[in-house]
Amino acid sequence: MGALVSTSLLFGLGACAQLGLKPGEPPAAGAEAGSGGAEAQAPSAATLPGIAYQAEITGVPEADLKAILEKSSHLLSLRDRPPSTMAGLQRRIDGDRERLTAALRSEGFYAATVTSAIDRSADPIKVTLQVTTGVVYLLADYDIRYQGAGPPASGVSPKLGALGLHIGMPARAAAIVAAQRTLIDDLTRRGYPLAKVLNRKTVVDHAATTMAVTLDVDTGPQARFGATTVEGLTRVKEDYVRGLIAWSPGERYDSAKVERTRQALAKTGLFASAVVDPATEVAPDGSLPVAIHVTEGKHRSVGFGASYSTSEGFSGDVFWEHRNLLGRNEQLRLGLTAAQIEQVLEAKFRKPAFLRPDQDLLVDGTAANRHTDAFNERSFTGEADLERPWRKHWRVSAGVSGEYSVIEDENSTDSFQLFGLPLKAAFDNSDDLLNPTKGMRLNLALTPYAGHGDRGLLFSVGSIAGSAYQAIGPNHRFVLAGRAKVGSIVGEQTNDIPAN
Repeated sequence: MGALVSTSLLFGLGACAQLGLKPGEPPAAGAEAGSGGAEAQAPSAATLPGIAYQAEITGVPEADLKAILEKSSHLLSLRDRPPSTMAGLQRRIDGDRERLTAALRSEGFYAATVTSAIDRSADPIKVTLQVTTGVVYLLADYDIRYQGAGPPASGVSPKLGALGLHIGMPARAAAIVAAQRTLIDDLTRRGYPLAKVLNRKTVVDHAATTMAVTLDVDTGPQARFGATTVEGLTRVKEDYVRGLIAWSPGERYDSAKVERTRQALAKTGLFASAVVDPATEVAPDGSLPVAIHVTEGKHRSVGFGASYSTSEGFSGDVFWEHRNLLGRNEQLRLGLTAAQIEQVLEAKFRKPAFLRPDQDLLVDGTAANRHTDAFNERSFTGEADLERPWRKHWRVSAGVSGEYSVIEDENSTDSFQLFGLPLKAAFDNSDDLLNPTKGMRLNLALTPYAGHGDRGLLFSVGSIAGSAYQAIGPNHRFVLAGRAKVGSIVGEQTNDIPAN
C-alpha cells in the first residue's frame, strides 16, 4: 500500500480557503498572497517605475485547464501593477506556485508540480511557470455515514449517480463539493430540514493515484409543515398570499416547495422583498413552523413618452397602472395615445388566480380613431381571455372578442360587427424578459371571426412570430438577434374584409 494522506479540508483548496478565494479568482485590489507587509505598503506605480515583466504558463496542453491556471495567477492578473523590487516579484512568483498547485489539486492533479524560471536578460524580464500535471487522480470511494435521529442509510442515501458522481471519475473538487450540496438538498426535499454535514474527510492514495471521501451527515428529525405565519402585509390581502403557498399544513417538509413559494411571491411584483423562513427547530409533534416576511413595494405607476416619425408625425403616450387594484394582485392599466394619425384609449385588466391558482383572467378594451392614407376608422373592441401556463416555457390562452367599427374609404362608408374566438400560444426560453442574450421566443395566434358588414362574414386571421438571441464576441458584449413574422387571412375576398 502506498502512503495515505488524510485531510478534513477539501483536497487542494487549502491555499484558496486561506485567501478567502475560489480557485482562479483574482485578489482584491492591492492584495497579494505571500507578499507580506513590505510590498503591500510599497509606494504606488505612480511614484516608482516598478519591475516590468512578462509571464507565461507552460506545460499545460489542455485549454480548459490552462484557462483555470491563468485565472489563478497573480503574475498575469497584476501585470499592470508591477512590484517595485525584485524581491517583490519573487514573492509574487512564489505565491503563484502555491496558487497554481492548489488549482491543479482541485482539478484532481495531486502529484502536480510547478517550477519557475526568471530570464533577466529579456526586456522586459520574462517569468516562466513550468507545470507538470502528472496523472489525474480518480475517485475510488464515496461513503456517507448517517448520524442523529434520521433513518438508516438504506432509507435515505441516494445513489452516487444522483449526486453527479461515479467511482472511477476524476476526483475534481467542484464535483465533490457539488455532490455534498446535492445530498443536503435531497435530504431537505425529503423531509429533513435540519440536515447538515458534520465532517468531510478525504484520503488521497498517492501510490494508487486515487481518492476516497467520507461524509458524516446528521439528517436531523424528519418533519412536517407546521403553521405558517405571514408578516408585513399592508394593502395585499393575506388570503391571496396564502393562495401562493405551495404546501399544506401536515405535509412532509419539502424545501423545493419552500423555494417555489418564494419564487411565486417574487413574481407577483408586489413586494420589495419576500423571505420564506422555516424555523430552526422541529416541534415535539414533528412539525416545523414557517414564517413568511414581506415588504410591500409601490403598487402604482405613471408614465409618459413622446415620439416623432416621418410616416406618423408627432405622437404622445401616457399611462396609469395599478398592480394591486383589489388587494389580490389585480392589475389595471389605462393608456392614451395621441398622434397626428390616431387617437387610442386603451384599458387592460388582469386578474391572477382566477378560478384556479395557475389561471389568469385578461380583459382588454380599446376605443380608436384613425386617419390613414387608405381609410379612416372609428372602432370599439373588447376581449376577454383565460390564460394559463403549459409545460415549462409555454403560456396558452383562449377567449372571446367583439368589435364594432365604422370604416370610410374613397368608395364608401361601412360599419362592421365582428365576434371572434382568439386562440394564442407563446413560447419563451430566453434568459431575460427585457434584455435577452440567448434563447428564443415564439408567438402563435389564430382568431376565427364571424360577423356582418354589408353582408355576412366568416374568416380567420392567423400569424406566427418568432425571435432568437445569441450573445457573441468577447465577454458576450454583443447580441445577435433575429425576428420574423408571417400572417394570413383566409375565408373571404380581400375587398370584403374590413380594411383595419
